[in-house]
Amino acid sequence: MGLRVWESRFLLALDFTGGIEEVLSQPFRLRFTTAGGAEDHTPDFLVLLDGAAVLIDVRPGHLVRDETWRSSPPPSGRRPRPGGAMWW
Repeated sequence: MGLRVWESRFLLALDFTGGIEEVLSQPFRLRFTTAGGAEDHTPDFLVLLDGAAVLIDVRPGHLVRDETWRSSPPPSGRRPRPGGAMWW
């Protein structure tokens, strides 16, 4: 199943979520430095939800690399399992 199918399914599920004000696809590119050097990443969606901005990446669990998973802690300190969902 291609990533576009996963993204389409996510957007369909998002339609049933109350409080959605706006959804932007690939809103910007993040540039940052890690121990391994310069990196960049473009989030799949920016969702404006009840006054909060939430960045979303849609990936099936088997496409989440372990090194990426370990190097990108969420700001809340909570972490879903790969392929799961987490709002923070």
